[in-house]
Amino acid sequence: MSRQLILILAALISLFSDASAQDWANKVFPVRNHDFGSVARNTKAEFVFEIENPYAVDLHIASVRTSCGCTTPKILKDTLTTYEKGGILAVYHTEAFSGSRHATLTVIFDKPQYAEVQLNIKGNIRTDFEIKPGSIMFGAVDSGQEVEKRVLIQYRGTQNWQLAEVRGAPSFVDVQVLPTDQPVPGYEVIARLKKDAPFGFFQDHLTLVTNDSASSHLQLRIDGRVVPPVTLSPAALFMGVVQPNQVVTKKIVVRSKQPFRILSIEPREGAFEYVFSDKAKKLHMVSITFTAGEKTAKVVETIKIVTDLDGGVSATCQASAAVIESVARK
Repeated sequence: MSRQLILILAALISLFSDASAQDWANKVFPVRNHDFGSVARNTKAEFVFEIENPYAVDLHIASVRTSCGCTTPKILKDTLTTYEKGGILAVYHTEAFSGSRHATLTVIFDKPQYAEVQLNIKGNIRTDFEIKPGSIMFGAVDSGQEVEKRVLIQYRGTQNWQLAEVRGAPSFVDVQVLPTDQPVPGYEVIARLKKDAPFGFFQDHLTLVTNDSASSHLQLRIDGRVVPPVTLSPAALFMGVVQPNQVVTKKIVVRSKQPFRILSIEPREGAFEYVFSDKAKKLHMVSITFTAGEKTAKVVETIKIVTDLDGGVSATCQASAAVIESVARK
Protein backbone atom coordinates (compact mmCIF):
# COMPACT_ATOMS: atom_id res chain seq x y z
CA MET A 1 0.00 0.00 0.00
CA SER A 2 1.44 3.38 -1.00
CA ARG A 3 2.29 6.01 1.60
CA GLN A 4 -0.14 8.41 -0.06
CA LEU A 5 -3.05 5.96 0.27
CA ILE A 6 -2.15 5.30 3.91
CA LEU A 7 -2.31 9.03 4.60
CA ILE A 8 -5.72 9.30 2.94
CA LEU A 9 -7.09 6.40 5.01
CA ALA A 10 -5.65 7.93 8.18
CA ALA A 11 -7.38 11.21 7.39
CA LEU A 12 -10.70 9.42 6.89
CA ILE A 13 -10.37 7.50 10.15
CA SER A 14 -9.73 10.80 11.91
CA LEU A 15 -12.77 12.32 10.19
CA PHE A 16 -15.15 9.74 11.62
CA SER A 17 -13.52 9.22 15.02
CA ASP A 18 -15.12 12.35 16.49
CA ALA A 19 -18.65 11.11 16.00
CA SER A 20 -20.52 7.84 16.12
CA ALA A 21 -21.42 6.05 12.92
CA GLN A 22 -24.99 7.18 13.42
CA ASP A 23 -23.99 10.83 13.75
CA TRP A 24 -22.01 11.04 10.51
CA ALA A 25 -24.82 9.38 8.56
CA ASN A 26 -27.53 11.60 10.07
CA LYS A 27 -25.61 14.70 9.00
CA VAL A 28 -25.99 13.90 5.28
CA PHE A 29 -29.80 14.36 5.59
CA PRO A 30 -30.90 17.99 6.14
CA VAL A 31 -34.46 16.72 6.79
CA ARG A 32 -35.44 13.33 8.24
CA ASN A 33 -39.19 13.83 8.84
CA HIS A 34 -42.07 14.77 6.54
CA ASP A 35 -45.80 15.20 7.16
CA PHE A 36 -48.07 15.17 4.09
CA GLY A 37 -50.94 16.47 6.21
CA SER A 38 -54.44 15.66 4.95
CA VAL A 39 -54.51 14.50 1.34
CA ALA A 40 -57.39 13.30 -0.81
CA ARG A 41 -57.52 9.75 -2.08
CA ASN A 42 -55.72 9.18 -5.41
CA THR A 43 -53.71 12.39 -5.14
CA LYS A 44 -50.01 12.36 -5.93
CA ALA A 45 -48.02 12.46 -2.69
CA GLU A 46 -44.25 12.20 -3.00
CA PHE A 47 -41.33 13.62 -1.07
CA VAL A 48 -37.58 13.51 -1.63
CA PHE A 49 -35.33 13.30 1.42
CA GLU A 50 -32.28 15.09 0.05
CA ILE A 51 -28.76 13.82 0.71
CA GLU A 52 -25.50 15.74 0.36
CA ASN A 53 -22.08 14.20 0.89
CA PRO A 54 -19.90 16.68 2.85
CA TYR A 55 -17.04 14.20 3.32
CA ALA A 56 -13.82 13.67 1.36
CA VAL A 57 -14.79 10.07 0.60
CA ASP A 58 -17.54 8.36 -1.43
CA LEU A 59 -20.79 7.35 0.29
CA HIS A 60 -22.67 4.25 -0.81
CA ILE A 61 -26.30 3.44 0.04
CA ALA A 62 -26.66 -0.32 0.17
CA SER A 63 -30.46 -0.46 0.58
CA VAL A 64 -33.58 1.14 2.00
CA ARG A 65 -36.58 -0.60 3.57
CA THR A 66 -40.02 0.54 4.71
CA SER A 67 -42.08 -0.36 7.76
CA CYS A 68 -45.41 0.14 5.95
CA GLY A 69 -46.75 -0.73 2.51
CA CYS A 70 -48.35 2.71 2.42
CA THR A 71 -44.95 4.17 1.43
CA THR A 72 -42.47 2.92 -1.17
CA PRO A 73 -38.91 4.26 -0.98
CA LYS A 74 -36.53 4.58 -3.93
CA ILE A 75 -32.80 5.38 -3.95
CA LEU A 76 -32.24 8.12 -6.53
CA LYS A 77 -28.45 7.67 -6.60
CA ASP A 78 -26.65 5.00 -4.59
CA THR A 79 -23.08 6.36 -4.77
CA LEU A 80 -22.30 10.00 -3.92
CA THR A 81 -18.88 11.57 -4.34
CA THR A 82 -17.73 14.55 -2.26
CA TYR A 83 -20.28 17.41 -2.32
CA GLU A 84 -22.55 15.42 -4.64
CA LYS A 85 -26.29 15.40 -3.97
CA GLY A 86 -28.83 12.60 -4.15
CA GLY A 87 -31.98 11.58 -2.35
CA ILE A 88 -34.47 9.00 -1.16
CA LEU A 89 -37.84 9.31 -2.92
CA ALA A 90 -40.84 8.40 -0.72
CA VAL A 91 -44.05 7.58 -2.62
CA TYR A 92 -47.14 7.72 -0.38
CA HIS A 93 -49.82 5.38 -1.76
CA THR A 94 -53.04 7.38 -1.46
CA GLU A 95 -54.69 5.15 -4.06
CA ALA A 96 -54.49 2.01 -1.91
CA PHE A 97 -54.69 3.21 1.70
CA SER A 98 -56.89 5.45 3.81
CA GLY A 99 -56.85 7.13 7.20
CA SER A 100 -53.81 8.06 9.25
CA ARG A 101 -50.69 6.27 8.00
CA HIS A 102 -47.09 6.35 9.20
CA ALA A 103 -43.98 4.76 7.75
CA THR A 104 -40.36 4.55 8.86
CA LEU A 105 -37.80 4.28 6.07
CA THR A 106 -34.48 2.75 7.12
CA VAL A 107 -31.57 3.78 4.91
CA ILE A 108 -28.50 1.52 5.16
CA PHE A 109 -25.01 2.80 4.28
CA ASP A 110 -22.14 0.35 3.79
CA LYS A 111 -19.46 2.90 2.80
CA PRO A 112 -17.37 4.52 4.15
CA GLN A 113 -18.62 2.51 7.13
CA TYR A 114 -21.85 0.82 8.16
CA ALA A 115 -24.64 3.06 9.44
CA GLU A 116 -28.44 3.23 9.47
CA VAL A 117 -30.63 6.33 9.26
CA GLN A 118 -34.36 6.38 9.90
CA LEU A 119 -36.64 8.70 7.93
CA ASN A 120 -40.25 9.26 8.99
CA ILE A 121 -43.32 9.78 6.80
CA LYS A 122 -46.88 10.41 7.96
CA GLY A 123 -50.18 11.74 6.67
CA ASN A 124 -53.96 11.39 6.66
CA ILE A 125 -55.61 10.01 3.52
CA ARG A 126 -59.20 11.26 3.11
CA THR A 127 -61.70 9.09 1.21
CA ASP A 128 -64.53 11.66 1.23
CA PHE A 129 -62.64 13.85 -1.27
CA GLU A 130 -61.59 13.15 -4.82
CA ILE A 131 -59.18 15.25 -6.89
CA LYS A 132 -58.86 14.71 -10.65
CA PRO A 133 -56.06 14.59 -11.66
CA GLY A 134 -54.22 13.93 -8.41
CA SER A 135 -51.84 16.90 -8.71
CA ILE A 136 -51.06 20.00 -10.74
CA MET A 137 -48.19 19.01 -13.02
CA PHE A 138 -46.94 21.60 -15.50
CA GLY A 139 -44.20 19.33 -16.81
CA ALA A 140 -41.34 20.88 -18.81
CA VAL A 141 -42.21 24.40 -19.99
CA ASP A 142 -39.98 26.60 -22.14
CA SER A 143 -39.16 29.93 -20.51
CA GLY A 144 -41.47 32.79 -21.47
CA GLN A 145 -44.51 30.55 -21.99
CA GLU A 146 -47.77 30.78 -20.06
CA VAL A 147 -49.35 27.41 -19.26
CA GLU A 148 -52.68 26.59 -17.61
CA LYS A 149 -53.61 23.44 -15.69
CA ARG A 150 -56.93 22.49 -14.08
CA VAL A 151 -58.00 20.04 -11.39
CA LEU A 152 -61.50 19.08 -10.25
CA ILE A 153 -62.14 18.72 -6.50
CA GLN A 154 -65.26 16.83 -5.42
CA TYR A 155 -66.65 16.20 -1.95
CA ARG A 156 -68.59 13.00 -1.24
CA GLY A 157 -69.43 13.58 2.40
CA THR A 158 -72.69 14.61 4.06
CA GLN A 159 -72.12 18.20 5.22
CA ASN A 160 -72.54 21.42 3.23
CA TRP A 161 -68.90 21.49 2.16
CA GLN A 162 -67.23 24.61 0.77
CA LEU A 163 -63.77 25.47 -0.48
CA ALA A 164 -63.00 28.89 0.99
CA GLU A 165 -59.58 29.67 -0.47
CA VAL A 166 -56.29 28.31 -1.79
CA ARG A 167 -53.05 29.26 -0.04
CA GLY A 168 -49.37 28.72 -0.65
CA ALA A 169 -49.16 29.26 -4.40
CA PRO A 170 -45.70 30.30 -5.65
CA SER A 171 -45.46 33.96 -6.68
CA PHE A 172 -45.13 32.95 -10.34
CA VAL A 173 -48.38 30.91 -10.32
CA ASP A 174 -51.86 32.47 -10.39
CA VAL A 175 -54.67 30.38 -8.86
CA GLN A 176 -58.40 30.75 -9.49
CA VAL A 177 -61.23 28.76 -7.88
CA LEU A 178 -64.59 28.20 -9.61
CA PRO A 179 -67.62 26.24 -8.29
CA THR A 180 -68.79 23.49 -10.63
CA ASP A 181 -72.31 22.42 -11.59
CA GLN A 182 -71.49 18.73 -11.43
CA PRO A 183 -73.96 16.36 -9.71
CA VAL A 184 -71.39 16.00 -6.94
CA PRO A 185 -70.52 19.28 -5.16
CA GLY A 186 -67.11 20.48 -6.19
CA TYR A 187 -64.75 23.15 -7.40
CA GLU A 188 -62.38 23.60 -10.28
CA VAL A 189 -58.94 24.93 -9.39
CA ILE A 190 -57.20 26.70 -12.27
CA ALA A 191 -53.45 27.27 -11.99
CA ARG A 192 -51.61 29.46 -14.50
CA LEU A 193 -47.84 29.48 -14.76
CA LYS A 194 -46.69 33.05 -15.51
CA LYS A 195 -44.36 33.99 -18.37
CA ASP A 196 -41.77 35.34 -15.94
CA ALA A 197 -41.49 32.12 -13.90
CA PRO A 198 -37.86 31.50 -12.83
CA PHE A 199 -35.75 28.84 -14.51
CA GLY A 200 -35.46 25.40 -12.97
CA PHE A 201 -37.52 22.76 -11.19
CA PHE A 202 -40.13 23.77 -8.66
CA GLN A 203 -42.21 21.69 -6.27
CA ASP A 204 -44.66 22.90 -3.66
CA HIS A 205 -48.02 22.17 -2.07
CA LEU A 206 -51.17 24.26 -2.29
CA THR A 207 -53.26 24.36 0.87
CA LEU A 208 -57.00 24.04 0.20
CA VAL A 209 -58.85 25.76 3.05
CA THR A 210 -62.37 24.38 3.58
CA ASN A 211 -65.20 24.61 6.11
CA ASP A 212 -64.78 20.94 7.03
CA SER A 213 -64.92 20.67 10.82
CA ALA A 214 -62.99 17.38 10.83
CA SER A 215 -60.00 18.66 8.86
CA SER A 216 -60.15 22.12 7.31
CA HIS A 217 -56.96 21.86 5.24
CA LEU A 218 -56.09 19.64 2.28
CA GLN A 219 -52.73 19.48 0.52
CA LEU A 220 -52.42 19.52 -3.28
CA ARG A 221 -49.04 18.99 -4.94
CA ILE A 222 -47.88 21.39 -7.66
CA ASP A 223 -44.68 20.97 -9.68
CA GLY A 224 -43.00 21.66 -12.98
CA ARG A 225 -39.77 22.69 -14.65
CA VAL A 226 -39.10 25.92 -16.50
CA VAL A 227 -36.51 25.19 -19.18
CA PRO A 228 -34.07 28.06 -19.75
CA PRO A 229 -32.92 29.09 -23.26
CA VAL A 230 -29.45 27.78 -22.41
CA THR A 231 -28.80 24.64 -20.34
CA LEU A 232 -25.62 23.26 -18.78
CA SER A 233 -24.76 19.63 -18.13
CA PRO A 234 -23.81 18.89 -15.46
CA ALA A 235 -25.42 21.74 -13.54
CA ALA A 236 -22.98 21.10 -10.69
CA LEU A 237 -19.37 20.21 -11.55
CA PHE A 238 -17.18 18.50 -8.95
CA MET A 239 -13.50 18.67 -9.87
CA GLY A 240 -12.60 15.97 -7.34
CA VAL A 241 -10.54 15.50 -4.19
CA VAL A 242 -7.16 16.89 -5.21
CA GLN A 243 -3.71 17.57 -3.84
CA PRO A 244 -2.31 21.07 -3.30
CA ASN A 245 -1.15 22.65 -6.59
CA GLN A 246 -2.75 19.84 -8.61
CA VAL A 247 -4.32 20.77 -11.96
CA VAL A 248 -7.59 19.10 -13.05
CA THR A 249 -9.59 19.63 -16.26
CA LYS A 250 -13.21 18.63 -16.89
CA LYS A 251 -15.84 19.53 -19.46
CA ILE A 252 -19.41 20.78 -19.42
CA VAL A 253 -21.95 20.76 -22.25
CA VAL A 254 -23.77 24.01 -23.10
CA ARG A 255 -26.95 23.59 -25.19
CA SER A 256 -29.70 25.65 -26.79
CA LYS A 257 -32.45 25.03 -29.34
CA GLN A 258 -30.86 27.57 -31.70
CA PRO A 259 -27.25 28.34 -32.64
CA PHE A 260 -25.49 30.73 -30.26
CA ARG A 261 -22.08 32.11 -29.43
CA ILE A 262 -20.40 32.16 -26.03
CA LEU A 263 -19.35 35.75 -25.35
CA SER A 264 -17.60 35.28 -22.01
CA ILE A 265 -17.22 33.07 -18.95
CA GLU A 266 -16.93 34.51 -15.45
CA PRO A 267 -15.14 34.84 -13.12
CA ARG A 268 -12.18 35.66 -15.32
CA GLU A 269 -9.65 35.49 -12.49
CA GLY A 270 -9.08 32.88 -9.81
CA ALA A 271 -8.53 29.13 -9.63
CA PHE A 272 -10.60 28.31 -12.74
CA GLU A 273 -9.69 28.76 -16.42
CA TYR A 274 -11.83 28.06 -19.49
CA VAL A 275 -11.40 27.03 -23.11
CA PHE A 276 -14.35 27.46 -25.49
CA SER A 277 -15.24 28.12 -29.13
CA ASP A 278 -16.47 31.51 -30.34
CA LYS A 279 -18.43 29.98 -33.24
CA ALA A 280 -22.25 29.91 -33.33
CA LYS A 281 -23.68 26.42 -32.78
CA LYS A 282 -26.38 24.63 -30.80
CA LEU A 283 -23.96 22.63 -28.63
CA HIS A 284 -20.69 23.78 -27.08
CA MET A 285 -18.10 21.78 -25.12
CA VAL A 286 -16.37 23.97 -22.56
CA SER A 287 -13.17 22.83 -20.87
CA ILE A 288 -12.81 24.00 -17.26
CA THR A 289 -9.40 23.74 -15.59
CA PHE A 290 -8.96 24.02 -11.83
CA THR A 291 -5.60 24.74 -10.20
CA ALA A 292 -5.57 23.88 -6.50
CA GLY A 293 -4.02 26.15 -3.90
CA GLU A 294 -1.36 25.16 -1.42
CA LYS A 295 -3.57 24.51 1.61
CA THR A 296 -6.53 22.29 2.56
CA ALA A 297 -9.75 23.97 1.49
CA LYS A 298 -13.23 23.49 0.11
CA VAL A 299 -13.45 25.53 -3.09
CA VAL A 300 -16.86 26.51 -4.47
CA GLU A 301 -17.30 28.88 -7.40
CA THR A 302 -20.34 29.91 -9.45
CA ILE A 303 -19.35 29.95 -13.11
CA LYS A 304 -21.42 32.19 -15.38
CA ILE A 305 -21.56 31.59 -19.14
CA VAL A 306 -22.78 34.60 -21.12
CA THR A 307 -24.17 34.07 -24.65
CA ASP A 308 -25.38 36.27 -27.50
CA LEU A 309 -28.98 34.97 -27.27
CA ASP A 310 -31.68 37.60 -26.65
CA GLY A 311 -29.28 40.32 -25.62
CA GLY A 312 -27.03 38.24 -23.37
CA VAL A 313 -28.84 35.22 -21.91
CA SER A 314 -26.58 33.49 -19.39
CA ALA A 315 -26.44 30.19 -17.52
CA THR A 316 -24.63 29.26 -14.32
CA CYS A 317 -22.86 26.17 -13.05
CA GLN A 318 -21.53 25.57 -9.54
CA ALA A 319 -18.00 24.18 -9.66
CA SER A 320 -16.38 22.76 -6.53
CA ALA A 321 -13.29 20.89 -5.38
CA ALA A 322 -11.81 19.53 -2.15
CA VAL A 323 -8.12 20.21 -1.60
CA ILE A 324 -6.59 17.90 1.02
CA GLU A 325 -3.15 19.00 2.12
CA SER A 326 -2.34 15.76 3.95
CA VAL A 327 -2.51 13.77 0.71
CA ALA A 328 0.60 15.46 -0.59
CA ARG A 329 2.78 15.08 2.51
CA LYS A 330 5.68 12.65 2.46
